[in-house]
Formats: sequence, structure tokens, C-alpha cells
Amino acid sequence: MMKIKNFVTTIIVLLTSCAMFAQTFSSKLDAMRNLVFNDITSTEEQVLNCYHESYTFASTEVEKAHLDYLTGIYYQAKNNKATAGKYFTMAMEKTNAVIKSAPTAYAYEIYSKALSQNCTVQSTGYMLSNATKVPGVSKKAIKLDSTNAGATHILASFSIYAPAPFCNWNKGQKMLLNALNTAKFSKEDYFNYYCSLGYVEIKKKNFAAADQWMAKAAAIYPNNKALKQQMSYSIKNYGEDIDTSKVDYKE
Repeated sequence: MMKIKNFVTTIIVLLTSCAMFAQTFSSKLDAMRNLVFNDITSTEEQVLNCYHESYTFASTEVEKAHLDYLTGIYYQAKNNKATAGKYFTMAMEKTNAVIKSAPTAYAYEIYSKALSQNCTVQSTGYMLSNATKVPGVSKKAIKLDSTNAGATHILASFSIYAPAPFCNWNKGQKMLLNALNTAKFSKEDYFNYYCSLGYVEIKKKNFAAADQWMAKAAAIYPNNKALKQQMSYSIKNYGEDIDTSKVDYKE
């Protein structure tokens, strides 16, 4: 009887520990996101300290790759392309190994994000060789999990941010709006969606509508350099109808 009691107690402790571990990584990931996407006020030391601390709580290679990807995003915002590329490549290598052995939607999502951003910091030759692979990888994530908001954003971005004549703002916008009603979102996902929807409205010269989306994004990560620049562009083109109180970034 004592052995059974001890066994049950051990199982309960293990399950509790696992739950606490998972919650801890989730909180660490959120902390990392807050630093990375509030890049105006975050320091390199803060980001790297959080990265290394969060890494110890990551239980899978894809979670580690997500941290690599986010660190790359920070350095990309600081125009440090070499270091950004290093972290994006690390994320790709980890997720590619998972994809080869036991593919998951999460692995495909992070791989597509890292590949997409790596195309912006590597050579032109790298971009030309790899950019067209991004939609296919995103579609594989969506095929495994149709509610994957991150992969859907990457797929839509291919239509939104592609240079003319390859861009299709309406197509990308429709994908994002549909996903807002069906997909599973993190704060990171919501921020990316709102920024992209704001960008579409700017390109379509619907500046008042753009301001509404950008205000939603600013409510999540208010000190993001790219968002501030996007809002500043909208102000220059639409003047008094934009809420300038949200824009305090200067180059």
C-alpha cells in the first residue's frame, strides 16, 4: 500500500513540475517578445540576458529556435544584419532538423519566419534563391494546423510586402482578416497582423483606417521602431486625422 501511495505521489509531483515548467517557458517567451518588439527602449544586454535565461527553460528544439528567431528580429531592427542572420540561421537549422524527423506546424511556422527574415539580411543571391520557398513552408504549417496564425501571417505577407508587380494587397488583407476570426493568436501574432493591416491601408491611401490598426499594434508593443516609422509615414501623408500622441520616435 505504501509503495502505491509513493508512486502516486511521485506522479503528481512530476505532472505538477511539468505544468510549472511549461508555464515558466511561456512567461519567459512573453518576456522575450516584450523586449524584442519594444526595441526602442530595450538594450542588447537585456535581450541577451533574457535569451540565455529563457533558453534554459525551453524543452524542445522548436522553442529554442523561437528564441533564436526573436533575437534575430532584435538585431535586424538594430540594422545588425550579420548578427541577425546568424540567429535566423540557427533557428532554421534547429527547426529543419525537427521537420526531417517529426514535422510539426510549430516547426514549419518558425522555419518559415526565420527563412523569410533571413532573406532580408543576407545577400541578394540568398534572397533570390530562397524567398520563393517561404510560401510553401508556411502552407505546410497551415496544412498541419489551419489555426496557425503565425504561418498564415507569413503567407499573407508574401502578397502584402512583395515588390510591384508581384504584390497583391487585397489578397493578403483578406487572408489576415479571415484568420482574425479563426486562428489562435499570441501577442506577437496580433501585433504582426495589426501592423500588416495598417501597412495595407497606407498603401491603399486609407490613412484613417491605417491609424486604427496601428493604434491596436501600439497598444501591444508601444516602443517598436518599425511601427513608429510606419505611423510617422502615415502622419506625413494624412496630417491632422492621425493621433500624433502615439508617435514619439525620432531617427
